[in-house]
Amino acid sequence: MARLRSMIFGLPMCIAISACANTYGQPKNAPEPAYMAPDIQGLELDFDIDKQDLRTIPGTSSELLSGIGFITNNDSTVREVPTILLVMLDKRQKIIFSQDIVPYEKVIAPGETIEVTYLAKGFPTDAETLEFSWKP
Repeated sequence: MARLRSMIFGLPMCIAISACANTYGQPKNAPEPAYMAPDIQGLELDFDIDKQDLRTIPGTSSELLSGIGFITNNDSTVREVPTILLVMLDKRQKIIFSQDIVPYEKVIAPGETIEVTYLAKGFPTDAETLEFSWKP
């Protein structure tokens, strides 16, 4: 009987919580998703959405995503440049595509900003969100 009671009360609660999270998103204090590495102190990653370009390849239905971003070293020491992770999410925030972006420069001097370019193809067209982070 207790098990039946917990199912009767617990299931609607789980559905309600899932519906709220799906509709309004995760709370602002929710931890970063597991695919994202934490911020790296002293390094700033900047991929402005206005600098990303989506094009259809003429004569096909394939799309190319290209873009540019910047890494700035705000630290006082030379730093290694880590790999960047590009992730595409669908409307349910499920990962549907990911790609490593390896910057050409391997180190970055204090106060320096380097440019990072990328090209992605072969991704599903139902992507809703594009995210960039340090690769874990």
